[in-house]
Amino acid sequence: MSDGGDLSAGKQWLSAAGQLFAFLPPLVLLVATTYRQPWLLFGVVFLVVPAARWAFGAVPAGAPTLWSEPVAVSLHALPTVYVLVLFAAVLQWLVVIPVDSVSIGGAVDGSIGAAVGWTLSLWLVMVFATCAAHELLHRRTRAQRLLGSVVAGVAGYPLMAYDHGRHHRLAGNTRLTEWPAVDDSFVSFGSRRLQRLVRECFAANGLLYRRDWYSPGVLELRVGVAATSLTLLAFTVAAGWMGAVIYATVAALVCASQQLITYLQHWGLGDDSVENAGTGEWAWEDDCRFLAWLTFGLSLHQTHHRDASRPYYRIGLTGDAPRPPAGYLFLMFVALAPPLWRRVMMPALTHWKANPAEPLSAGRRLVCVAAYKPLVRPRRD
Repeated sequence: MSDGGDLSAGKQWLSAAGQLFAFLPPLVLLVATTYRQPWLLFGVVFLVVPAARWAFGAVPAGAPTLWSEPVAVSLHALPTVYVLVLFAAVLQWLVVIPVDSVSIGGAVDGSIGAAVGWTLSLWLVMVFATCAAHELLHRRTRAQRLLGSVVAGVAGYPLMAYDHGRHHRLAGNTRLTEWPAVDDSFVSFGSRRLQRLVRECFAANGLLYRRDWYSPGVLELRVGVAATSLTLLAFTVAAGWMGAVIYATVAALVCASQQLITYLQHWGLGDDSVENAGTGEWAWEDDCRFLAWLTFGLSLHQTHHRDASRPYYRIGLTGDAPRPPAGYLFLMFVALAPPLWRRVMMPALTHWKANPAEPLSAGRRLVCVAAYKPLVRPRRD
């Protein structure tokens, strides 16, 4: 993702190879399962990802790379290949790990600590899987969109197809709980939004029960629900009650994480705060190059909103999009403490409103919170 449209063939392949980091979570799960290391993936994500910002820096501003046809075709196929690797990793876990627990009453690997470690590792795998699902849900063919619904369902979030369609239709809308208002905490926003989604999909007259299977979102929702149900069954058969508890916990965490990601990407940019919120479809863009690779470009969210049909490998950094004062991973924890969240994010929001053409970047630093403070401090005459 750069303005390197004139890269040679060799350099194009080298540049495109960074996208292979998207495979990191399922591949690490494969290794962790093989060597019975329940906390390995959790440690890799929370130690390596912040360090990767320092190692790989920020996505450069400007147009995205103009890929040659062979490179573009390969990148286009990558999310489908990712799905195969993901399913292989989850299947290996189901086959290998429960075998170790047969003689110890169903507690995975024999300890609560291990069960917690596997739960958190599977949660991270599934959260990153929703990024591939998101990419597939925006593809032009029905088969790929349905595959995206399957992945979202396996990840524990069967609402994703409906959720995301609604999200784009109601851009900037804080009244209908699609963009968080400035005074929203994550808990208040996330709980209201999730309740609304569940009600619209599963109430007596909800989307799930419509007779027309091919109405927009109906088939995708049913496929997602079926995938979630079958995955829960697979975990239960493979690991008994502990498997069911682990998957149900993972699914609950993934549902919460989806609301948290929406909160991180759109807080303060709705129609209660920004005049052109609906037409601008504003989003906080984390310009960390590694995170863009890891999430199939989901972190470059402003560009995605303005051209939702553009595939991830053709997405660049939007010049006037607001930049968060820290990486998404750090802000996930900050969002759980509303006073701290406002202390960190308000200067960034104030700066962007005053200087929309000059967003600040964290660059190779984990955070750039301090960089905002002098820029928003009132002048003394």
